[in-house]
Amino acid sequence: MQAIAPTIVQQEDFIYVRHDVYGRLIRYSRGIHLSNDTFQTIFNALDAHARSYFFFHNNPAHAITIGSYLNGHASFAVAAFHHFKQHGMTLHELIDGQDFYIHITE
Repeated sequence: MQAIAPTIVQQEDFIYVRHDVYGRLIRYSRGIHLSNDTFQTIFNALDAHARSYFFFHNNPAHAITIGSYLNGHASFAVAAFHHFKQHGMTLHELIDGQDFYIHITE
């Protein structure tokens, strides 16, 4: 599958994403917009520990569908960085330690 170049977005207004464990909304000023197929490819590459941590930040009972906003985390950022690097794209700003949201697009 050919990777589609991701879009990293700096927001003028905050994006709020629910964090059920913390019981509050988390606000983000930047995020990455990924196609559903690209998200699934990166997600499927996560090891068991990274997937567990992903679901700590995102309620596993909620379906991840096109239009979903998710909480990003370092393990997902590293997996995405390596995924895109394999396709000749670099996203150093994704692995700079700053928080980000993930938006699933078509």
